[in-house]
Amino acid sequence: MVSRLITKYGVPIVAKRGINSGYYIPRDNLERLEGIRELQAQHQAEGKRLDTLIMADLNRRDELLEEYGNESI
Repeated sequence: MVSRLITKYGVPIVAKRGINSGYYIPRDNLERLEGIRELQAQHQAEGKRLDTLIMADLNRRDELLEEYGNESI
């Protein structure tokens, strides 16, 4: 619904992540830019995830999972 309001109707809705997360319509350009920064950071992170999935070697999945399981967190 939020995506449709933004893309189809042009409503400038942004989001804040973290403890006080949620969607909001910015009151001024500063709030809009803060919301854009949040979305850009998410876009970059998702892009990295997509690139990794595209390049993933499915034949090594068991080996990778074993390596991950042996890492200390």
